[in-house]
Amino acid sequence: MSLQHDFTGRRVLVTGAADGIGLGTARAFLAAGATVMAVDSNAEAVESLAAAGMRALVQDISAVDAPARIEALIAEEGDRKSTRLNSSHLVISYAVFCLKKK
Repeated sequence: MSLQHDFTGRRVLVTGAADGIGLGTARAFLAAGATVMAVDSNAEAVESLAAAGMRALVQDISAVDAPARIEALIAEEGDRKSTRLNSSHLVISYAVFCLKKK
């Protein structure tokens, strides 16, 4: 998968980023210049995402603490007030949230 747009200056959160569609999506956004925040419950895979240059978080998105931990990851990347996260979407395993430019 490749993206035709330049995502430099954009932050993207990809859940289910360890394999399949999520991994392809995370790699495509990274290659297009985005700051990728990759979330998955597979700790070993998340380490490889971090090594590839992504901000990575080991997290089961169905866990009670998932919204708070993911929001904290997003907040580390910029102004918390400029970031919106609809936690009801966290149950979608391959959801992608494109967030406001830095």
